[in-house]
Amino acid sequence: MRSHRIHAVTLVFAFVIAACGGVGGVETTGAPVRRKTSLPRIALVKTSAGIAAVTSGTDHPLWSASGAVTAPDGSAIFAMDVDGLLVELDPHTGELLRSWPVPLGVAPVVVAPDGAIVALSDRPTGYGSESQPRPRTRIVVVSGSDGAILHDLDLAGDVEPEAFSIDHRSLYALDHRGDHYRVQRLELLSGERSDVVDRDKEPADDMRGRAVHGVLSSDRVQLATLYINPQNLVEPA
Repeated sequence: MRSHRIHAVTLVFAFVIAACGGVGGVETTGAPVRRKTSLPRIALVKTSAGIAAVTSGTDHPLWSASGAVTAPDGSAIFAMDVDGLLVELDPHTGELLRSWPVPLGVAPVVVAPDGAIVALSDRPTGYGSESQPRPRTRIVVVSGSDGAILHDLDLAGDVEPEAFSIDHRSLYALDHRGDHYRVQRLELLSGERSDVVDRDKEPADDMRGRAVHGVLSSDRVQLATLYINPQNLVEPA
């Protein structure tokens, strides 16, 4: 069993520093009106509740959003509002940029860099698959620019979306099987799934543990993810 993985994909993150500049004026629908400002650098922090923003170098919270997820480069943040709309939030202020209707019962779980596409699922974040794997999972993929539904998949099994492929044609996911899971590649057009192989063309091992922190490479094509497995006293992380 491996305690870490490196995929040539884009993946969600635990912590990222957002670049300077932000949104001055916004619209609730359609393209946001953007203008550069002299906003300070901020840190976007993944919490158990969602996403929080703090001024870089401090622990002072600027804003937080329950159930929010962010792109690995910190450029886009999505959440659900009280009316069941998918909303994009400004990373610096947490203010609404735009919103779109999406199918009932799903929420954002994975965002591609730059917010190009967003995966939503009916599988709750942090779902306890070890005790009771879900029999089916719905995954809806929408455009991050206009909210159009690109794919709507009903999958057998307990499938946890983890990362988009670089070309946005596939979604890497964890196929949970009770006390372990298998890393798979989901073809979004056909819905077909296959086990991921490593660089030596060997099938991935059955794995255990929970994601802690992911770091995207500077060229935006590889991500290293640290997992912990408290039950493994020899290699817990």
